[in-house]
Amino acid sequence: MKLKQMFKEKVTRKLAVYSLTILIVFSIIVVGIFAGFFRRYIVNNEYIINNQKDFVIKNARNISKSIYIDENNRVYINKRRLESNEDFRKIYASGNYNYFSFGQMYTWIIGKNKELLITDTTYDLFEDFSYEDLSEYEKSVVNSALEGNEIILNSFSYFTDEILITAGVPIYNTNTNMIGSENKDLIVGVLLVQSVVKSSQKVLVNGLVLIFWSLLVAFIFSYILFIIFSHKFTRPLYKMRDNAFELSKGNYNVKNNIFQDDEIGYLANTLDFLSLKLKEADEQTKNLEKMRNDFISNISHELRTPATVMVGSLEALVDGVVTNEEDVKEYHINMLSEAKFLSRLIGDLLEISRLQNADFVIEKTQLCILDVVSDVVRSLRQIASKKNISIDLYKEEFKNEIYGDYGRLKQMFTIVLDNAIKFSNENSKVEISLIGNQIKIKDYGVGIQDKDLPYIFDRFYKERSEKNKVGTGLGLSIAKNIAIRHDIELSVKSVYGEYTEFVFEY
Repeated sequence: MKLKQMFKEKVTRKLAVYSLTILIVFSIIVVGIFAGFFRRYIVNNEYIINNQKDFVIKNARNISKSIYIDENNRVYINKRRLESNEDFRKIYASGNYNYFSFGQMYTWIIGKNKELLITDTTYDLFEDFSYEDLSEYEKSVVNSALEGNEIILNSFSYFTDEILITAGVPIYNTNTNMIGSENKDLIVGVLLVQSVVKSSQKVLVNGLVLIFWSLLVAFIFSYILFIIFSHKFTRPLYKMRDNAFELSKGNYNVKNNIFQDDEIGYLANTLDFLSLKLKEADEQTKNLEKMRNDFISNISHELRTPATVMVGSLEALVDGVVTNEEDVKEYHINMLSEAKFLSRLIGDLLEISRLQNADFVIEKTQLCILDVVSDVVRSLRQIASKKNISIDLYKEEFKNEIYGDYGRLKQMFTIVLDNAIKFSNENSKVEISLIGNQIKIKDYGVGIQDKDLPYIFDRFYKERSEKNKVGTGLGLSIAKNIAIRHDIELSVKSVYGEYTEFVFEY
């Protein structure tokens, strides 16, 4: 299938939109989470370092103010003497100082003579640590603090693959009341703090973990959206499947009632149309079956009546029951009449059978409708004159040209005009009007009752009256079929006891 044709299909476009929507949502979630992480841990890494520096120097300054060192280099914090490194660690563990929230930190208190007095580190490496063990970088911080300066620097440790923030704050004895003084003689020690910034490797690991969880969350949301969209897409398909199954069982009343402007909606409407047609076909089949049964019943009755009369008459003649010459003659006349009726009935049955056969070809040519009607009027004037009935022909502006079979059209008009004469009262008239694209044949006879009007074109349907006792009940059915084969609309209207009018619209 060509790509252009695919884009014309609304279902294809809809599925593409659904998939694109899911992809967009998925991408937004992943990119959003990762972008936030990247901005926080990578782009803003310098901001984090600076922020941590400010926090460390602020807390180091506050801690230094709580430290007192006596002349024997004994260390006090808030007037509590620190007997060991463990005492120092317990103070931080009590929660009074929260600068450990930045992660791993190392703290030393170094005396004025650069001896290590106490530390909070738990590593054995630092238990016997001394000033000489410090790096030149760290020694520069201590020396600067002993000069009365607060200093904070950051460096990269190749040994631990970490960023270190190193802060040095001078310690003044509080009883001097000279805190913050630049007098170097008042400095009794240095508070040295090192804070560890998370390594780039840890940042990378954390980033990968965060990406994993963000992908998982995005997948869950995308899966939920996919399920919702898929259900919305497949729900009408399941409904059509169930309705198609009902149609296969003969339930033609089911309806999809799916209103979508796409291929699924078109398919649903087609199935609804199919159910309607199947229902109509089912009703037609039932009607045809009823008509077939009625036809067999009617034709059996119509054929049986003249056959019974003829058989009865022949038996009477053969058995010698009737011997009188005049009676024998009357019997012969009755049998001849019934034989003619039987022959006409069989001829009409064959005629209507041929007309209803789509393969039966009628010879059509371009002809004048006035010629056909005039020929029919001339043929039936003699029959009309026996009842003193006049046939009046009226012509206005009318469509004269018609494409049809001259003989069949003449037969159609003859059947209707003959019926009009038959059912007209003596000394009356029959009117034939040619107006526009209509031909009307109107008589002022007995008329047709309302209950009979819907059935007058049915086979064998006829009024059981004295005027119609010799009718076969097939004439108007033949006329109707001829009209159908010529695309002529044949209708009738009547007022019982006043008039009957047949209208041919072509």
